[in-house]
This record gives sequence, structure tokens and C-alpha cells, in this order.
Amino acid sequence: MKKKYNLLFILGIVVGVPIMNGILIWLGIPTYDHLLEITLGKPNTLNRVIAILVTGALIYLIYLIPFGIFKRKKKSI
Repeated sequence: MKKKYNLLFILGIVVGVPIMNGILIWLGIPTYDHLLEITLGKPNTLNRVIAILVTGALIYLIYLIPFGIFKRKKKSI
């Protein structure tokens, strides 16, 4: 994968997360931190570790899905 795509992906996440958080709060939709608190309960050490692992896995999947689709389409041509 090209370095340009990595940079654009990281910039998209850094810029998009605060914007998306504001939009979700404005619409009255629970944000990810509220979802984790509802699911795991009040934060403590174990819950924080679980939240970090789940969040890391989600970011990894979000990272892999578009590029996996892009690679499949490129190979079929």
C-alpha cells in the first residue's frame, strides 16, 4: 500500500472523529464512549484494557476493509 494512502487514512481519522462526535451529540445519538460505558459499566482498569482492545480491533477492521476490497478489484482486472 502506498504511503500516500496511509497518510490520508490517518488524517481522515484525526479530522473525522471530532466532527462525527459533534454531529452524533447534536442528533442525540449515543457516542462510542457512551456505548462502552453502557456495555462495560463504570470505567476501571480491566474495563479500560478491554475497551482499548475492542477499539484497536475495530480500527484495524476499518483499516483493512476498504483496502481489501480495493486489492480484490485490482487483481480481477
